[in-house]
Amino acid sequence: MSSFTLQQIFGENAVQDANSITIAKADLTSNTGFTASDEDDGESILVAINLQAQALGLDTVNRDGTDEIDANFSQQVAINPAVTTFLTRQDDEGNSV
Repeated sequence: MSSFTLQQIFGENAVQDANSITIAKADLTSNTGFTASDEDDGESILVAINLQAQALGLDTVNRDGTDEIDANFSQQVAINPAVTTFLTRQDDEGNSV
């Protein structure tokens, strides 16, 4: 299996040149719950990209393979959605979040 293309990961309208990459926010909405707006912050866009990659199968199962799935030796990055702990901290008002 070959590497994922730019358009597979970032959406059909993703383009690049030697100096920049352009990702259409609208391409990040399927399978992610992301809603594109002019108020999106960097964290929400990063999460949408990660969720898009997970939905695509850019994960450890695809990279490493299983008994039923051949390993993709071209895949160099894998998204691992497992969270084993939760972090709590105080917000500005002293509430635990």
